Amino acid sequence: MFRRTTATIVVLLLVALAGACGGDSPFGATTTAPASLTSADASTTAPTALTSTVPTTTVAPTTTAAPATTAAPTTTVPPFACPGMGVGGIPAGATDISSVSAYLDGDSLLDEFTGYQNGGIWYLHVRLGPGYTANLALDAAWDAAHWGLGANYVNVAAAKTLGDPRQVVVVQVYGGLVAAYGLFAVENCQIVTLADAGGAMPDLYVLGSPAHSDFPVCGPGNTVVQAIFGANPPCSDIWTCTTPDLSGEEYRVLRDPGRIQHVGSISRASTDAEMANMQANSCPNP
Repeated sequence: MFRRTTATIVVLLLVALAGACGGDSPFGATTTAPASLTSADASTTAPTALTSTVPTTTVAPTTTAAPATTAAPTTTVPPFACPGMGVGGIPAGATDISSVSAYLDGDSLLDEFTGYQNGGIWYLHVRLGPGYTANLALDAAWDAAHWGLGANYVNVAAAKTLGDPRQVVVVQVYGGLVAAYGLFAVENCQIVTLADAGGAMPDLYVLGSPAHSDFPVCGPGNTVVQAIFGANPPCSDIWTCTTPDLSGEEYRVLRDPGRIQHVGSISRASTDAEMANMQANSCPNP
């Protein structure tokens, strides 16, 4: 479930994807996946300038007396982007609460994204700056649509800007021998799971042994990579190997609607310096 192997090393140019950064992959050569979700660029015609005839006679403006008192300026509160107040706050009996502050809906107000457990079910909760709230239950229906292993441990880890001012939240949804993560966003007044066209979340996980180190990398841009660094002979320990091999899967995060698209597989030689740099940009890192 958690690891895909790459049979051969293939070097191809990356297919241009809708909503994705142009040019080559920032992670080197990939075996590209079929392109989809493309849209045509719209062309814009500049408006014609408006002209007016200057009047031959100008009437002198009348003088208006200033009012005796001037009212203090009022503070404008941004209008609610979503109707009403939503589902309300986190229940009083909630446990295992974790949260991050982030800019999730495109305004300048800080929002709060929280995970918690209540009544044996894990939930994600968002409170937007103006006060609107929404929930997403990580229940059996969500599991069947997106995951398949069941959310057994939820921890809201970090918020990332992945090619859009609206940040994406990294949430651990599974714990055990491997820590697995999902990406979530806020669109159309609800929390959405970033998944592929079939609804499945990508395999984004943290796993390690003396022979390999596996972790998801967020960025640059809207790129997400599940990186697998392996020690190759004569190396036997990934932490002392200066020339590890890099393999894994590359994705693009797209918005409106929020989703994630597989780009292709990576398989190439690497360095310990690149491994350290990617670890510094691991998705769960704050």
